[in-house]
Amino acid sequence: MEGVLFLIISLFIIYHALSLHSFGEWALSPGLFPLILGVVLLILSVFLLRKTYGVKKAEKGSVSDWKTTLLSIVLCMGYILSLPILHFNLSTIVYSFLFLLILGVRNILILTILPIGLTASIYYTFGVLLRVVLP
Repeated sequence: MEGVLFLIISLFIIYHALSLHSFGEWALSPGLFPLILGVVLLILSVFLLRKTYGVKKAEKGSVSDWKTTLLSIVLCMGYILSLPILHFNLSTIVYSFLFLLILGVRNILILTILPIGLTASIYYTFGVLLRVVLP
């Protein structure tokens, strides 16, 4: 089920990314980055579907799989809604921390260093080096 959902989302992203390309070169197009993400998501969803259909039909997803998926979707929606309020840095640190908790990480060192390091590296790469305005 997740593979089909990600496949649909990736096709939606690719479709809208292609509609953003309205001028000149692709390097200057605002649809380039969403297009790259959409293609990567498409490839990963195909691998997920292939893995799923390679498994015997007798095996079914457990309740915890659906719980994790649902919590991840709710967390992503909360992240999107928190960006205008908490801005990029704080929202991303909180999102990464909570996502690691959902995935079952309980090591306090990983729960502190990974979200802060991830946010700092994204901010430095896109905000400082590439001068992209982050929310």
